[in-house]
Amino acid sequence: MGYVVFIFAMVGISLAATQVDIYNVSADRLMLDEDQARITAVGNALNRHLMVRGTLPVSLNALIGTSGFEDVTWAVTDDMGYSVTTLNDATMDARFDRGVVFYKSNRDETDADWLANNDCGAGTFANGLQWCKEDQSVYAVVNTLEYQRYLANESIYKLDILAQQIFASRANTGDFPNEHAAGTLAEGELITIPDAVGYVGTPEACNGVFNFDGAIITCEMMFNIDGSAVRYIYENSTNAVIYVNQPYSNTAGVTYRVARPLRDL
Repeated sequence: MGYVVFIFAMVGISLAATQVDIYNVSADRLMLDEDQARITAVGNALNRHLMVRGTLPVSLNALIGTSGFEDVTWAVTDDMGYSVTTLNDATMDARFDRGVVFYKSNRDETDADWLANNDCGAGTFANGLQWCKEDQSVYAVVNTLEYQRYLANESIYKLDILAQQIFASRANTGDFPNEHAAGTLAEGELITIPDAVGYVGTPEACNGVFNFDGAIITCEMMFNIDGSAVRYIYENSTNAVIYVNQPYSNTAGVTYRVARPLRDL
């Protein structure tokens, strides 16, 4: 599998939040207040799930069944609809997910019919880049495209902190770290940072401070925000690379990767 690689140097970071768009044109104020409160709560929870877990949940039951999201159980009802789809934006060469949580204005209409109708352009919710409803429904849309930029920036931030620790170790030893929990790295060999320090647990269970051949490593340095492990390539005593795969790809399905070359300048 190929990768699209972002290679970067130290840069300023701006962590932009993703956006939840709430829509309604209901004529019934009492129903609107209750429906909008529920949709807003679930829409915000979907956005929070995206920011914490890196993906949209496959269902609302999966959302409220996830640790840390039980607080939104009150807002989910049997007649609340939810759908998530994957889209390709050829202009941006990006593949992204879009989720919608909704109350239909006509509760007798099927979810499939509601999602198939598009008042903003061609296509359905499942395949139209521009999609909206102009009936009296209440719904919230969460788009992962903005999150992908946030995640790339967050990855850069994490890798820069890790790079500082690795450079601090090299200043003391004269070599980039190559002694790990299970042996010694050969030139060109790859290892994940959790494996390098001997940590075998999950990101959520991680606690404490670790040592990678003199580099002080915290849990935050070992894992990307989506839970994927940071990777390290020992090239030689003057060169190394740290990188993390991103949980998204371009329109051809090629995974994006954020990389930080480490050089003895």
